[in-house]
Amino acid sequence: MKRALILAVSLLSLRVDAGVALLDTVSSCPSVIKDVITVEMLLSDGFEPWDVTVGIVDTVNVVDTVDVAPRNDRHCEEQSDEAIQSVDTTNIVNTVDREPPISKRKIKFGRRAAFNHSQVSNVLVRIYRHDGESFSYAEYRNQAVFGVGFEVAGIIDWVLFDDALALDFSPGVVFRKPINTAVVGTSEVGLSVPVMLEWAPFGGGSGGGRGESASDVFARGRFERRHLRLFGGIWVGVPLYARVKWNGEESAPFRERSAADLGLICGVGVHVSDWAYVDVRGIFGLSGYDRARGHRLSQLAIGVNYVK
Repeated sequence: MKRALILAVSLLSLRVDAGVALLDTVSSCPSVIKDVITVEMLLSDGFEPWDVTVGIVDTVNVVDTVDVAPRNDRHCEEQSDEAIQSVDTTNIVNTVDREPPISKRKIKFGRRAAFNHSQVSNVLVRIYRHDGESFSYAEYRNQAVFGVGFEVAGIIDWVLFDDALALDFSPGVVFRKPINTAVVGTSEVGLSVPVMLEWAPFGGGSGGGRGESASDVFARGRFERRHLRLFGGIWVGVPLYARVKWNGEESAPFRERSAADLGLICGVGVHVSDWAYVDVRGIFGLSGYDRARGHRLSQLAIGVNYVK
């Protein structure tokens, strides 16, 4: 009986020791189980960890380990490649290559200031004298003094073809003295509305070409033929205020003045910088200056223009 009791105690002791050893072994395995779960989670997004006996595996730590564990490089690279390939680059390319609207790309604005010389053709001045018995007169035809004046205007350029051809519209205000003699003279303020085609006969654009910018070319003062511009079109004028003066003293409204003028305009210009150019314009009158037959208004202007 005594021996049987000792044997039972020994077996129980061995069973308890084996159980403790088994618990120690399992308790040291959570890191291995966590690694396995981490790898499986990366290999399959739909994988869910198997049930683990409560008290042996810390499931909270397993979840934390999965969230912070480093991802497989190959898997990440494959996802990155797929994400890049799935991006539609068509719209991006089109956005870069698409040209701006015509209102911004084709229309330029600027301003102009010019010295103006005007003269009326076929001007006849008669000076009458009385000697006590009869009248006599002397005629002076086309003997006019220099008709000084100036003008200011705005500029609207509509580029039609690669800066080589443009429509130039430059309405402005002009002060001039078309008739200016020792006996009689006229002065007036009026509107000037030229509509011209601007043509670059040697190529459009003010750029320098051959790998150099226009600014570099202009800075060196080098003239190139593509800086040249030719102008041609029609001109319309409207006198707003006209006066006539006799003997340099008396003056009155010039009621004989025509209500509007019409003429042909042509000119030549040269760019002196990227956006500035000087030009010379001539206007040849087609309509009558006043009620006198054969009077035509002609003008010559030298101006500075800035268009950007």
